[in-house]
Amino acid sequence: MGANDFHSQIQLNLELEQLMELVRLSGHEDDEELLQAIEMALIAGNRPFLRSLARFLRAEAAKQVVREDVFFPYPRAEVIDGPIKVGKVVQTGNIFGLYPEELNRGLLVCGSPGTGKSNLVELLIPQAIKFCKVFIADMKRDYIPLAKVIPDLFVMDISELRFNPLEVPEGVEPNRHAQLVSNIYRKSMGVMTAGEGVLYHSIYQLYEIFGVNRGSKEFPNLFDLLEYEKKRKVRPFGPEAQAREREINRLLTITLALGETINCSRGMSIKKLLNNNIVLLLDRLNPEIRSFILGCILISMYSYCISHGRKASLRNLIVIDDCKSLVPIQEERRIHQGVPTFTEFLTQSREFGFGHILTDHLPTFLSSAVKAASYAKIMMPLGRGEDYLDMASSMGLSREQLRSAYGLGEHEAIVKLAGRWTKPFKIEIFPSNIDRNVRLEWIRDKGFLDELMQEVTPRAERFKVWIEQKDDEEEMLFKLLSFIYENPVLSVTERLKRLGWPIKKELKLREELINRGYIEMVRIRTGTVGRDPTLYEVTSKGKEWLEQKGYRFKPREGRGGPLHRYFVFRIKEHFERIGAHVQAEVKVGDVWVDLLIKLPQGQRYALQCSVANGIEDELRNLRKLAQIGWLDKVIFVAMNEKVLRVMKKECKGIKVEWHLITDFLSSSDAQ
Repeated sequence: MGANDFHSQIQLNLELEQLMELVRLSGHEDDEELLQAIEMALIAGNRPFLRSLARFLRAEAAKQVVREDVFFPYPRAEVIDGPIKVGKVVQTGNIFGLYPEELNRGLLVCGSPGTGKSNLVELLIPQAIKFCKVFIADMKRDYIPLAKVIPDLFVMDISELRFNPLEVPEGVEPNRHAQLVSNIYRKSMGVMTAGEGVLYHSIYQLYEIFGVNRGSKEFPNLFDLLEYEKKRKVRPFGPEAQAREREINRLLTITLALGETINCSRGMSIKKLLNNNIVLLLDRLNPEIRSFILGCILISMYSYCISHGRKASLRNLIVIDDCKSLVPIQEERRIHQGVPTFTEFLTQSREFGFGHILTDHLPTFLSSAVKAASYAKIMMPLGRGEDYLDMASSMGLSREQLRSAYGLGEHEAIVKLAGRWTKPFKIEIFPSNIDRNVRLEWIRDKGFLDELMQEVTPRAERFKVWIEQKDDEEEMLFKLLSFIYENPVLSVTERLKRLGWPIKKELKLREELINRGYIEMVRIRTGTVGRDPTLYEVTSKGKEWLEQKGYRFKPREGRGGPLHRYFVFRIKEHFERIGAHVQAEVKVGDVWVDLLIKLPQGQRYALQCSVANGIEDELRNLRKLAQIGWLDKVIFVAMNEKVLRVMKKECKGIKVEWHLITDFLSSSDAQ
């Protein structure tokens, strides 16, 4: 290589370094077409072209160096344009538009009231319906005018909607739906995790009553759930009773607020709601109720699509104004509650064709997961410094860009995309030019409402019938349990005779008491010929239930356990058959005797019955009774001969009549 060629090569290298620096300063380092042109010119040795290009880039770079625009480099027109127009880049006038697949990945719009959030939604929706159906949750009646420019957009007040949150969408497992509804209820109404489990169990029990778990298409609703909670028995005092009272109050609040909207067995078809453009007016509801009903609607839509395997590109666009009640930041801070249900919906539903546009004026109150899940973020002027900082963090703005955001003008916004052009840029939003002078009755489509109402079925009577049957059954169970408590030694035959019930009825009720743990079986070993009798003892759980039902416990005859009470009762029957007047558990002197017997001839006997092996207390009592002059006889009855022999030996000189228990039991008694 000659000296001239060497110097020429050095000069070319310097020119190339200067050119690439100009490319960087002018913001064209991502311009593939320009970089390819430079590459081709170098290969061809076209230095005049390179010098001409350098002059152009120097002029472009000079603008940036002088102005120091924090949003430089600016997005090129071919990179940021899309079929759904949003606005134009402030510095270049290049049109910015979104693609349907980008809306499918979510759009978050944050700005103070009056900065143009509603204008932006009104601008986007008429364009978006060319690609999908829209469902708009309108919290302030801002989007009613859209019906003037979208002929098939139906505006529905919440009072006209018929939707049962407990209706299981077609193809969804009832158990799964019960979990979702109870989860939404807990997070909307501020219930702790334990409360969710109580509600889930109640919904599951209602599904059992209505046969939903077995394929029935009659569904309970929240009115049924309220009645079920009222009927659910708990201990009258303590934490469980307080928790149930709170549950009832919450359900009462929901049913009063939503009224006829949820008073149905089957509501409007989810499929039809998905296949039409709808604005749902929710301005009459407080944030908690609004969050609950909207969450249930959206989860039902999502569950329906999953169950039908409907994976697709953008099919339904969900627009939610003032969305912080659905996706609050507090939910993220409650780690023990897991991922918020609606956040999960937003992040997972896109593959089933659900896109979303969320708007709010307080981004600091929004879940960070929602911000991360939104493909496009648009920041308009905000009212608080902390909101600017929050959006700057989620959009990746530099300090200089954040400082510039404080000076956003009317209809101006900063945009950040997760693809195509990843640097923030500043736009001027196009006006929607929609006439807002419109009243709801002017755009009312009664025909479509009638069509939606065709599949609505009224509240089912099944729960009312169940309650009546349950009340009857509960009353009979109460009667049987209190009777067993008061008459613990009666045989089944004697109990049936006294109650006047058929044997099958008594058996069914007795089995229910056993299954609930209210009574337990006790086998009595009599030592006589024939089958040993079976008695039933009321458990502590059974006593609690009687107390809850208002039963007033009275002292009952007989002391000791079931065996002792049984034998004393049988001995009492023995003497009553011969005409004696018999009292149980009577105090004679300072001794409690099992039976005080007065024969027809006037003789008076005191009878003590022992089923245990201990004799000290019995000896002491017998000696005291033997000294009472008005008693004609003291009778001692023992379970076995060994106890009887010991007692006779220890009581020499005391006038006592000795018997085995079997002396008073006939073979028929033992039956």
